Amino acid sequence: MNTAMRFIGFPLLSILLLLVIACDSSATAPEATESTPVPTRSITVTPSPPDVPASSDGVASAPEAAPTRTPASTQIPSPTATPALTAATSAATEANAKNLELIGLGRRLLPGATTDIWVHRDYAYIGTFDTPCGDGSGDNGSGMRIFDVSDPENPTEVSPVYSYRGNRINDVKVASLKTSAFEGDVLVHSNEACVLEPEDPDGQVRPDHAGTHGGPGGFEIYDVTDPLRPSYLASVRIHELNEVSNFISGGVIDAGVHNVFIFTQGERAFVAVFAETTFDNFRIFEITDPSDPTLVGTWGAEELFDPGVGDHTFDDVEDGFSRVFAATRWLRDGFGSLANRFLHDITINKDGDRAYLSNWDAGLVLLDVSDPADPTLISVAEPTSGPGGEGNSHAAWPNADGSVVVETTEDFDFGKLAITVISGPLDGTAFAGVEGAGAEPPPRFSDLGVVTGELVFVGRGCPDGPQPEGVAGGDAFLSDPAGKIAVVRRGACSFSSKVLNAQAAGAVAVVIANDVPGGLAMRWPASDPAFTVPALLISTADGDAIEESVGGDVATIDPKAFTDLSPWGFVRIWDYSDPTNPVLASTFNTIHSLNEKGPPDPRGTYSVHNVMVEDQTAYLSWYSEGILVLDISDPYNPVEIARYHEEGPEFEEQNGGIQVIWGIYKPEGEEIIYASDLNGGLYVLKLSDPMK
Repeated sequence: MNTAMRFIGFPLLSILLLLVIACDSSATAPEATESTPVPTRSITVTPSPPDVPASSDGVASAPEAAPTRTPASTQIPSPTATPALTAATSAATEANAKNLELIGLGRRLLPGATTDIWVHRDYAYIGTFDTPCGDGSGDNGSGMRIFDVSDPENPTEVSPVYSYRGNRINDVKVASLKTSAFEGDVLVHSNEACVLEPEDPDGQVRPDHAGTHGGPGGFEIYDVTDPLRPSYLASVRIHELNEVSNFISGGVIDAGVHNVFIFTQGERAFVAVFAETTFDNFRIFEITDPSDPTLVGTWGAEELFDPGVGDHTFDDVEDGFSRVFAATRWLRDGFGSLANRFLHDITINKDGDRAYLSNWDAGLVLLDVSDPADPTLISVAEPTSGPGGEGNSHAAWPNADGSVVVETTEDFDFGKLAITVISGPLDGTAFAGVEGAGAEPPPRFSDLGVVTGELVFVGRGCPDGPQPEGVAGGDAFLSDPAGKIAVVRRGACSFSSKVLNAQAAGAVAVVIANDVPGGLAMRWPASDPAFTVPALLISTADGDAIEESVGGDVATIDPKAFTDLSPWGFVRIWDYSDPTNPVLASTFNTIHSLNEKGPPDPRGTYSVHNVMVEDQTAYLSWYSEGILVLDISDPYNPVEIARYHEEGPEFEEQNGGIQVIWGIYKPEGEEIIYASDLNGGLYVLKLSDPMK
């Protein structure tokens, strides 16, 4: 989440990048060592929390195989040098499985919890999203969860690697290293801040986001040669490197890391990371000695805008500041609603000399990293290719020789619910609203049907009772919302408290108007049966229009009426026969991700997410569309050959919610596929002969 399912915070400007068996002994953290940085660019290595606790047994079962269906058909144009492409499209319209059989489950049953997955030597490693946020012990289910999958039909959770208080683990990679300093298996996981309960007395509340208790950023390194006894090796903290960029951005200290990738060059080992800084998003650390990680090289998309701008300092009095400022603005701009050009994901080829950077609206960037200290630009794939004309480069994976690259684009802004004014001064206006994701405590509009009522602006709407320090509660409503649609201004107190307060006053629905420009995203961190009315989030400008109206505006909110329709995220397949000039061979969409009339289930997310490629086959996690497998032997004519997708009340009960496939992992040469579900945990599937 990469994306719309995650937030990257900057002090001055924010952007949305819209998801056991007891250990015999606990791991301890040795004293940290000081890393040797690239000149003028520093990192800090600090100790990890000292104990890896034991946790209770997990539960696994092997359900019956899902029904099969007729293979999908595709249509794709013939290859051209500059193709005018019509996307290949899956014909799937209902719950189904084709050539994929679910054979094992590692259930977590923590709604909204599970992030990415990596599998190594019969163990699966899965991260944890915003809920449950790290508590420093892992007792609440947070941290890195490890499953023994030596028997794929019966995954068993074993020793966890826990996260810091106020941290989530979005990404994890595990690799076997054999260097002059270390021989064994190394795990690297990312650190990002997440939300703990506001009343938690031990957390420090950030002034710009009530209830956020930010743990450290950077990444952690563990020795998992024995996965039952993970042993801490090192921590890395990451800061803004360019002094001018740091000044403009208000001081970026201890930035989060969203994605990591381990690679080797001979007897040297490295980890590449996406650092949530302004400049130098791409960073390479040498981990030949994984207990002493050292920063060796950096690169950032600002170099696409203005080569050399990252080297400017305050000593460049003539144009240094203006160039850095212009590059910073360019990075924070882009196409569509998720408009930015920051890095999101990294893949390094097996030879360890090519890095594929998914740089969102800057496009898919190919770097030569044969010298890790000097990453060099090879090419940039056109970011606006395909339906919708947006970038949203989320993840990419090359085939073995690098001649074909499959790129996923993540886009949650397929369309918004229409708040249509049917009478009053704003008659005929259609405001665009989004429902919240996460635990979804309010009922959905799809559950209630059409809601009609007068729009009344009621102000900030914070209730009586405890509030964050410096925030007064008990906001008096500016208008009586009884029997009406309450329009509440975002800020000061939580979404939940605003909705419950307006609900108690008799509102039939709640519309929360954003208080800052930018994208729309609303997350519910916990379920609450007290909610009885639905809620939407609208833009600042739309909130202003309603606030400034003289009143009497009656509106309808129809769960089948959308505005701002555009495709969800889709797949781009690139011809890299000439690495300096990638050519878009084709795109691939599903009917649901094209979404001209709204999703089949409005609770679902129909963007593609992650990808792995083996030989001539691409393996895709596609959120609520499930798991898809594409034959890309002809990159100009991709064909869906397998799929796993489930839905319905019975499935949701055992899955902890709607299917939302986050991560995908395909062990080389095996018929097994592993996937992570945001709600359900770990899936183990078997791929059958696609010709049957």
